[in-house]
Amino acid sequence: MRRIINVCTIISLLVVISCNDNKISDLSTEKHSLDDCKDGTIEDLFSDVELIELRFDDKYYPKAISRMFIESGMVFIHDNRNNIYIYTEDGTPISSSLKMRGEGPGEHPFVMGFSWNPHSQLGEIITPNLLMFYDKNFNFVKSTRLESRVGKDSQKGMMYRTIYDLSSDLHLMAPTSASERPWRLIVYDSSKEKNIGEISYEEDIWSSINIQSNHFFVLPDSTIYCHPQGLLPYTYILDPENLTMDKAIEIESGSRCITLDYIKKLSGDEIQIANHLLDYEKPIPVNTIVTSDKLFVMLKRGNTIRGFSTVVFDRNSSEKKEYSHYKNGKFMFPKIDFVKDNYVYAIVSKDALQENPALYLNNPANISNIDSFDEENWILLKYKYN
Repeated sequence: MRRIINVCTIISLLVVISCNDNKISDLSTEKHSLDDCKDGTIEDLFSDVELIELRFDDKYYPKAISRMFIESGMVFIHDNRNNIYIYTEDGTPISSSLKMRGEGPGEHPFVMGFSWNPHSQLGEIITPNLLMFYDKNFNFVKSTRLESRVGKDSQKGMMYRTIYDLSSDLHLMAPTSASERPWRLIVYDSSKEKNIGEISYEEDIWSSINIQSNHFFVLPDSTIYCHPQGLLPYTYILDPENLTMDKAIEIESGSRCITLDYIKKLSGDEIQIANHLLDYEKPIPVNTIVTSDKLFVMLKRGNTIRGFSTVVFDRNSSEKKEYSHYKNGKFMFPKIDFVKDNYVYAIVSKDALQENPALYLNNPANISNIDSFDEENWILLKYKYN
Protein backbone atom coordinates (compact mmCIF):
# COMPACT_ATOMS: atom_id res chain seq x y z
CA MET A 1 0.00 0.00 0.00
CA ARG A 2 1.04 3.53 -0.60
CA ARG A 3 2.57 5.20 2.39
CA ILE A 4 0.22 7.63 4.08
CA ILE A 5 1.99 10.82 5.05
CA ASN A 6 0.76 12.25 8.34
CA VAL A 7 0.35 15.91 9.23
CA CYS A 8 3.82 16.23 10.75
CA THR A 9 5.42 14.72 7.69
CA ILE A 10 3.52 17.11 5.42
CA ILE A 11 4.75 20.09 7.44
CA SER A 12 8.33 18.84 7.18
CA LEU A 13 7.84 18.34 3.47
CA LEU A 14 6.85 21.95 3.00
CA VAL A 15 9.97 23.09 4.84
CA VAL A 16 12.23 20.87 2.73
CA ILE A 17 10.59 21.97 -0.51
CA SER A 18 10.83 25.66 0.31
CA CYS A 19 14.56 25.38 0.95
CA ASN A 20 15.76 22.97 -1.75
CA ASP A 21 15.47 22.18 -5.43
CA ASN A 22 14.69 18.51 -5.84
CA LYS A 23 17.15 16.73 -8.13
CA ILE A 24 17.75 13.20 -9.31
CA SER A 25 20.35 11.42 -7.19
CA ASP A 26 22.82 8.87 -8.54
CA LEU A 27 23.03 5.60 -6.65
CA SER A 28 24.14 2.20 -7.85
CA THR A 29 21.68 1.10 -10.51
CA GLU A 30 20.33 -2.29 -11.51
CA LYS A 31 21.20 -2.73 -15.20
CA HIS A 32 19.62 -4.82 -17.93
CA SER A 33 20.32 -4.95 -21.67
CA LEU A 34 17.87 -5.39 -24.52
CA ASP A 35 20.49 -7.29 -26.51
CA ASP A 36 20.56 -11.08 -26.88
CA CYS A 37 16.98 -11.80 -25.81
CA LYS A 38 15.67 -15.32 -26.29
CA ASP A 39 12.26 -15.70 -27.93
CA GLY A 40 9.50 -16.76 -25.59
CA THR A 41 5.92 -18.03 -25.92
CA ILE A 42 3.02 -16.92 -23.79
CA GLU A 43 2.89 -20.34 -22.08
CA ASP A 44 6.45 -19.78 -20.86
CA LEU A 45 5.25 -16.92 -18.69
CA PHE A 46 1.65 -17.67 -17.70
CA SER A 47 0.06 -20.80 -16.28
CA ASP A 48 -3.59 -19.74 -16.28
CA VAL A 49 -5.93 -16.94 -17.36
CA GLU A 50 -9.24 -15.79 -15.90
CA LEU A 51 -11.80 -13.90 -18.01
CA ILE A 52 -13.57 -10.97 -16.32
CA GLU A 53 -16.34 -9.35 -18.34
CA LEU A 54 -16.47 -5.55 -18.01
CA ARG A 55 -20.14 -4.71 -18.37
CA PHE A 56 -21.34 -1.26 -19.41
CA ASP A 57 -24.69 -0.17 -18.01
CA ASP A 58 -24.82 3.25 -19.68
CA LYS A 59 -25.62 1.96 -23.18
CA TYR A 60 -22.25 3.25 -24.28
CA TYR A 61 -19.48 0.93 -25.37
CA PRO A 62 -15.94 2.31 -25.75
CA LYS A 63 -14.21 1.68 -29.06
CA ALA A 64 -10.81 1.59 -27.39
CA ILE A 65 -9.32 1.49 -23.89
CA SER A 66 -6.43 3.87 -23.24
CA ARG A 67 -5.63 3.00 -19.63
CA MET A 68 -6.58 0.68 -16.79
CA PHE A 69 -5.37 0.33 -13.23
CA ILE A 70 -6.44 -1.27 -9.97
CA GLU A 71 -6.54 0.60 -6.67
CA SER A 72 -8.39 0.17 -3.37
CA GLY A 73 -10.10 -3.01 -4.57
CA MET A 74 -11.52 -1.36 -7.69
CA VAL A 75 -10.74 -1.51 -11.42
CA PHE A 76 -10.56 1.80 -13.27
CA ILE A 77 -10.95 2.06 -17.05
CA HIS A 78 -10.11 5.22 -19.02
CA ASP A 79 -11.45 4.97 -22.57
CA ASN A 80 -10.45 6.70 -25.80
CA ARG A 81 -13.22 9.29 -25.39
CA ASN A 82 -11.99 10.33 -21.96
CA ASN A 83 -14.68 8.61 -19.95
CA ILE A 84 -13.90 6.80 -16.69
CA TYR A 85 -15.53 3.53 -15.64
CA ILE A 86 -15.21 1.96 -12.18
CA TYR A 87 -15.71 -1.74 -11.43
CA THR A 88 -15.25 -4.16 -8.61
CA GLU A 89 -12.41 -6.61 -9.21
CA ASP A 90 -14.92 -9.24 -10.38
CA GLY A 91 -16.19 -6.91 -13.11
CA THR A 92 -19.39 -5.60 -11.48
CA PRO A 93 -20.01 -1.99 -12.60
CA ILE A 94 -19.94 0.65 -9.88
CA SER A 95 -20.25 3.88 -11.84
CA SER A 96 -18.99 5.97 -14.75
CA SER A 97 -18.13 9.61 -15.33
CA LEU A 98 -20.60 9.93 -18.21
CA LYS A 99 -23.22 11.64 -16.06
CA MET A 100 -20.72 14.37 -15.09
CA ARG A 101 -19.62 15.31 -18.61
CA GLY A 102 -20.58 18.89 -19.38
CA GLU A 103 -20.09 22.55 -18.53
CA GLY A 104 -22.38 22.82 -15.50
CA PRO A 105 -21.56 22.97 -11.77
CA GLY A 106 -19.48 19.96 -10.76
CA GLU A 107 -19.21 18.77 -14.35
CA HIS A 108 -16.05 18.38 -16.40
CA PRO A 109 -15.78 19.04 -20.16
CA PHE A 110 -13.16 16.34 -20.70
CA VAL A 111 -10.47 14.38 -18.85
CA MET A 112 -6.78 15.25 -19.12
CA GLY A 113 -5.87 12.61 -16.56
CA PHE A 114 -7.40 10.59 -13.75
CA SER A 115 -6.36 9.09 -10.42
CA TRP A 116 -7.99 7.36 -7.48
CA ASN A 117 -6.58 8.77 -4.25
CA PRO A 118 -6.25 5.92 -1.68
CA HIS A 119 -5.72 8.43 1.14
CA SER A 120 -8.93 10.43 0.63
CA GLN A 121 -10.83 7.64 -1.20
CA LEU A 122 -11.78 10.12 -3.91
CA GLY A 123 -11.41 10.11 -7.66
CA GLU A 124 -9.46 13.02 -9.16
CA ILE A 125 -10.02 14.30 -12.69
CA ILE A 126 -7.52 16.71 -14.23
CA THR A 127 -8.98 19.37 -16.53
CA PRO A 128 -6.99 22.21 -18.14
CA ASN A 129 -7.57 24.48 -15.12
CA LEU A 130 -9.03 22.40 -12.31
CA LEU A 131 -8.46 19.29 -10.25
CA MET A 132 -11.98 17.92 -9.64
CA PHE A 133 -12.81 15.46 -6.87
CA TYR A 134 -15.59 12.83 -6.95
CA ASP A 135 -16.66 9.88 -4.84
CA LYS A 136 -16.73 6.39 -6.36
CA ASN A 137 -20.26 7.02 -7.70
CA PHE A 138 -19.04 10.19 -9.43
CA ASN A 139 -20.91 12.51 -7.13
CA PHE A 140 -19.07 15.84 -7.16
CA VAL A 141 -17.22 16.68 -3.92
CA LYS A 142 -15.04 19.72 -4.68
CA SER A 143 -12.57 21.26 -7.11
CA THR A 144 -9.28 23.13 -6.74
CA ARG A 145 -7.61 25.46 -9.20
CA LEU A 146 -4.40 24.30 -10.86
CA GLU A 147 -1.49 26.59 -11.62
CA SER A 148 -2.00 26.23 -15.37
CA ARG A 149 -1.40 28.54 -18.28
CA VAL A 150 -3.81 27.93 -21.09
CA GLY A 151 -4.12 30.19 -24.11
CA LYS A 152 -1.51 32.75 -23.06
CA ASP A 153 0.62 33.94 -25.97
CA SER A 154 3.41 35.39 -23.83
CA GLN A 155 4.73 32.02 -22.69
CA LYS A 156 4.41 28.36 -23.45
CA GLY A 157 1.28 26.76 -22.04
CA MET A 158 1.17 24.52 -18.98
CA MET A 159 -1.28 21.66 -18.55
CA TYR A 160 -1.10 18.34 -16.71
CA ARG A 161 -1.52 14.77 -17.90
CA THR A 162 -0.99 12.44 -14.94
CA ILE A 163 -1.26 12.58 -11.17
CA TYR A 164 0.12 10.48 -8.31
CA ASP A 165 -1.16 11.04 -4.78
CA LEU A 166 1.22 11.34 -1.84
CA SER A 167 -1.56 12.20 0.62
CA SER A 168 -5.06 13.63 0.56
CA ASP A 169 -3.65 17.04 -0.36
CA LEU A 170 -0.19 16.48 -1.86
CA HIS A 171 0.06 15.29 -5.45
CA LEU A 172 2.76 14.76 -8.06
CA MET A 173 1.55 16.20 -11.37
CA ALA A 174 3.22 15.47 -14.73
CA PRO A 175 2.88 18.18 -17.40
CA THR A 176 1.76 17.29 -20.91
CA SER A 177 4.59 16.78 -23.41
CA ALA A 178 3.66 20.05 -25.14
CA SER A 179 3.92 22.04 -21.90
CA GLU A 180 6.80 24.14 -20.70
CA ARG A 181 9.63 21.91 -19.38
CA PRO A 182 7.68 18.63 -19.49
CA TRP A 183 10.60 16.62 -18.01
CA ARG A 184 9.60 17.18 -14.37
CA LEU A 185 7.06 16.23 -11.75
CA ILE A 186 5.25 19.15 -10.12
CA VAL A 187 4.45 18.94 -6.41
CA TYR A 188 0.93 20.36 -6.06
CA ASP A 189 -0.77 21.13 -2.75
CA SER A 190 -4.51 21.02 -3.44
CA SER A 191 -5.33 22.46 0.01
CA LYS A 192 -3.45 25.64 -0.95
CA GLU A 193 -4.10 25.43 -4.73
CA LYS A 194 -0.39 25.98 -5.21
CA ASN A 195 2.66 24.30 -6.75
CA ILE A 196 5.22 23.96 -3.98
CA GLY A 197 8.13 22.20 -5.70
CA GLU A 198 9.27 19.95 -8.51
CA ILE A 199 11.46 16.96 -9.32
CA SER A 200 13.35 17.33 -12.59
CA TYR A 201 14.76 14.50 -14.72
CA GLU A 202 15.80 16.76 -17.62
CA GLU A 203 19.36 15.41 -17.74
CA ASP A 204 18.10 11.86 -18.36
CA ILE A 205 15.32 12.29 -20.91
CA TRP A 206 15.96 11.44 -24.58
CA SER A 207 12.67 12.57 -26.11
CA SER A 208 9.16 13.55 -25.03
CA ILE A 209 7.62 10.66 -27.00
CA ASN A 210 5.40 8.84 -24.52
CA ILE A 211 2.85 6.03 -24.50
CA GLN A 212 3.48 4.96 -20.90
CA SER A 213 0.04 4.78 -19.27
CA ASN A 214 0.96 4.07 -15.63
CA HIS A 215 4.06 5.67 -14.16
CA PHE A 216 4.20 4.60 -10.49
CA PHE A 217 4.53 1.07 -9.13
CA VAL A 218 4.12 0.39 -5.42
CA LEU A 219 5.65 -2.92 -4.32
CA PRO A 220 4.54 -5.01 -1.32
CA ASP A 221 7.44 -3.63 0.75
CA SER A 222 6.12 -0.07 0.04
CA THR A 223 8.98 0.82 -2.33
CA ILE A 224 7.66 3.25 -4.94
CA TYR A 225 9.17 2.97 -8.42
CA CYS A 226 8.61 5.73 -10.97
CA HIS A 227 9.11 5.49 -14.71
CA PRO A 228 8.14 9.03 -15.74
CA GLN A 229 6.74 10.09 -19.08
CA GLY A 230 9.09 10.45 -22.03
CA LEU A 231 11.73 8.28 -23.61
CA LEU A 232 14.51 7.64 -21.09
CA PRO A 233 16.54 4.63 -19.93
CA TYR A 234 15.97 5.00 -16.19
CA THR A 235 13.38 3.96 -13.67
CA TYR A 236 13.63 5.69 -10.29
CA ILE A 237 12.80 5.02 -6.67
CA LEU A 238 10.67 7.79 -5.21
CA ASP A 239 11.31 8.96 -1.66
CA PRO A 240 7.87 10.37 -0.73
CA GLU A 241 9.08 12.01 2.46
CA ASN A 242 11.94 14.03 0.96
CA LEU A 243 10.40 14.25 -2.52
CA THR A 244 13.49 13.02 -4.33
CA MET A 245 14.06 10.28 -6.90
CA ASP A 246 17.08 8.00 -7.16
CA LYS A 247 18.09 6.16 -10.31
CA ALA A 248 17.32 2.52 -9.59
CA ILE A 249 17.03 0.61 -12.87
CA GLU A 250 18.70 1.22 -16.23
CA ILE A 251 17.54 -0.50 -19.40
CA GLU A 252 20.43 -0.37 -21.86
CA SER A 253 19.23 -0.17 -25.46
CA GLY A 254 22.14 -2.21 -26.78
CA SER A 255 23.11 -2.50 -30.41
CA ARG A 256 19.72 -3.33 -31.95
CA CYS A 257 17.62 -0.50 -30.48
CA ILE A 258 17.49 3.23 -30.85
CA THR A 259 20.40 5.17 -29.31
CA LEU A 260 20.79 8.60 -27.79
CA ASP A 261 23.37 9.46 -30.45
CA TYR A 262 20.77 8.84 -33.15
CA ILE A 263 18.23 11.10 -31.43
CA LYS A 264 20.79 13.88 -31.01
CA LYS A 265 21.34 13.94 -34.78
CA LEU A 266 17.65 14.54 -35.53
CA SER A 267 16.63 18.03 -36.58
CA GLY A 268 13.44 19.89 -35.76
CA ASP A 269 11.54 20.75 -32.60
CA GLU A 270 10.49 18.26 -29.96
CA ILE A 271 7.17 17.48 -31.63
CA GLN A 272 8.82 16.84 -35.02
CA ILE A 273 11.36 14.53 -33.40
CA ALA A 274 8.62 12.65 -31.54
CA ASN A 275 6.68 12.18 -34.79
CA HIS A 276 9.83 10.87 -36.48
CA LEU A 277 10.39 8.36 -33.69
CA LEU A 278 6.82 7.09 -33.93
CA ASP A 279 7.70 5.61 -37.34
CA TYR A 280 11.28 4.56 -36.51
CA GLU A 281 12.06 1.06 -37.73
CA LYS A 282 14.36 0.00 -34.86
CA PRO A 283 12.98 -1.04 -31.46
CA ILE A 284 12.20 1.80 -29.05
CA PRO A 285 11.40 1.04 -25.37
CA VAL A 286 8.13 2.85 -24.71
CA ASN A 287 6.56 1.29 -21.64
CA THR A 288 8.14 -0.11 -18.45
CA ILE A 289 6.35 -1.94 -15.62
CA VAL A 290 8.18 -2.84 -12.40
CA THR A 291 7.36 -5.68 -10.00
CA SER A 292 9.36 -7.21 -7.16
CA ASP A 293 10.91 -9.90 -9.33
CA LYS A 294 10.18 -8.93 -12.94
CA LEU A 295 10.51 -6.03 -15.37
CA PHE A 296 8.21 -5.72 -18.36
CA VAL A 297 9.60 -3.48 -21.12
CA MET A 298 7.45 -2.96 -24.21
CA LEU A 299 9.23 -2.20 -27.48
CA LYS A 300 7.75 -0.67 -30.62
CA ARG A 301 9.03 -0.89 -34.17
CA GLY A 302 7.26 1.40 -36.62
CA ASN A 303 3.72 2.56 -36.02
CA THR A 304 1.59 -0.60 -36.12
CA ILE A 305 0.82 -3.29 -33.57
CA ARG A 306 2.72 -5.79 -35.71
CA GLY A 307 5.99 -4.25 -34.57
CA PHE A 308 5.36 -4.45 -30.82
CA SER A 309 6.99 -6.88 -28.43
CA THR A 310 7.54 -7.17 -24.68
CA VAL A 311 10.81 -8.13 -23.01
CA VAL A 312 10.45 -9.71 -19.57
CA PHE A 313 13.50 -9.58 -17.29
CA ASP A 314 13.96 -11.69 -14.19
CA ARG A 315 15.34 -9.19 -11.65
CA ASN A 316 16.98 -11.96 -9.62
CA SER A 317 18.89 -13.55 -12.48
CA SER A 318 20.15 -12.82 -15.98
CA GLU A 319 17.19 -14.55 -17.62
CA LYS A 320 15.21 -12.55 -20.16
CA LYS A 321 12.80 -13.41 -22.96
CA GLU A 322 11.13 -11.40 -25.70
CA TYR A 323 7.49 -12.00 -26.59
CA SER A 324 6.25 -10.81 -29.98
CA HIS A 325 2.74 -9.35 -29.83
CA TYR A 326 1.84 -10.33 -33.39
CA LYS A 327 3.00 -13.07 -35.73
CA ASN A 328 1.64 -14.88 -38.81
CA GLY A 329 -1.57 -12.87 -38.76
CA LYS A 330 -2.38 -13.61 -35.10
CA PHE A 331 -1.87 -11.89 -31.76
CA MET A 332 0.62 -13.94 -29.77
CA PHE A 333 0.95 -11.82 -26.64
CA PRO A 334 -1.30 -9.16 -25.04
CA LYS A 335 -0.52 -5.52 -24.41
CA ILE A 336 0.00 -5.56 -20.66
CA ASP A 337 -1.99 -2.85 -18.95
CA PHE A 338 -1.32 -3.50 -15.26
CA VAL A 339 0.54 -5.88 -12.95
CA LYS A 340 -0.51 -6.66 -9.40
CA ASP A 341 0.89 -9.30 -7.04
CA ASN A 342 1.30 -12.48 -9.13
CA TYR A 343 -1.11 -11.40 -11.84
CA VAL A 344 -0.82 -9.57 -15.15
CA TYR A 345 -3.83 -7.77 -16.62
CA ALA A 346 -4.78 -6.96 -20.21
CA ILE A 347 -8.01 -5.85 -21.92
CA VAL A 348 -9.33 -7.29 -25.18
CA SER A 349 -12.59 -7.49 -27.09
CA LYS A 350 -14.58 -10.72 -27.26
CA ASP A 351 -13.88 -11.10 -30.99
CA ALA A 352 -10.13 -10.56 -30.55
CA LEU A 353 -9.98 -13.18 -27.82
CA GLN A 354 -11.85 -15.79 -29.84
CA GLU A 355 -9.78 -15.14 -32.97
CA ASN A 356 -6.38 -15.36 -31.25
CA PRO A 357 -5.92 -18.62 -29.31
CA ALA A 358 -2.58 -17.57 -27.80
CA LEU A 359 -4.40 -14.94 -25.75
CA TYR A 360 -6.24 -17.71 -23.90
CA LEU A 361 -3.06 -19.78 -23.67
CA ASN A 362 -4.14 -22.04 -26.54
CA ASN A 363 -6.48 -23.85 -24.14
CA PRO A 364 -10.18 -23.79 -25.16
CA ALA A 365 -11.17 -24.60 -21.58
CA ASN A 366 -10.04 -21.11 -20.57
CA ILE A 367 -12.84 -19.53 -22.63
CA SER A 368 -15.57 -22.08 -21.86
CA ASN A 369 -17.89 -19.34 -20.51
CA ILE A 370 -17.32 -16.77 -23.27
CA ASP A 371 -20.66 -17.41 -25.03
CA SER A 372 -22.42 -15.76 -22.09
CA PHE A 373 -20.48 -12.51 -22.60
CA ASP A 374 -22.04 -9.53 -24.40
CA GLU A 375 -20.52 -8.88 -27.83
CA GLU A 376 -20.04 -5.20 -27.04
CA ASN A 377 -18.43 -5.56 -23.63
CA TRP A 378 -14.68 -5.69 -23.05
CA ILE A 379 -12.92 -8.56 -21.30
CA LEU A 380 -10.28 -8.13 -18.62
CA LEU A 381 -7.73 -10.96 -18.85
CA LYS A 382 -6.14 -11.88 -15.53
CA TYR A 383 -3.03 -13.96 -16.19
CA LYS A 384 -1.26 -15.91 -13.46
CA TYR A 385 2.51 -16.40 -13.54
CA ASN A 386 4.02 -19.82 -13.93
